[in-house]
Amino acid sequence: MSGPPRASATALGFSSHKLDRLASSILSHLKDTEFTSGQAKKMFEKTFTEKIPLSTVSTYLSRLVDRGVLERLNEGARLHYRVTLEQPPPLRALLPSSLPS
Repeated sequence: MSGPPRASATALGFSSHKLDRLASSILSHLKDTEFTSGQAKKMFEKTFTEKIPLSTVSTYLSRLVDRGVLERLNEGARLHYRVTLEQPPPLRALLPSSLPS
């Protein structure tokens, strides 16, 4: 296994850290769609009934991009994000290139 451990959306939701809870709401509700920072803000506030400044959401989204959790997409003057789908390597990629006979 490589890279940092990835916590589940449920576990992140119990954290006292807003970054973790933002990640939880994104992974739970926005994982199958592209979204803006404003949509992530609304989802966080709906999920946790707590206000969060848009500037904080933008900072946290940038950190999640840096950590490989999200992809940032530039569409004109607007930024969109989507969850990075990590797919395990094919089984053959794990095998040595030449097997002993």
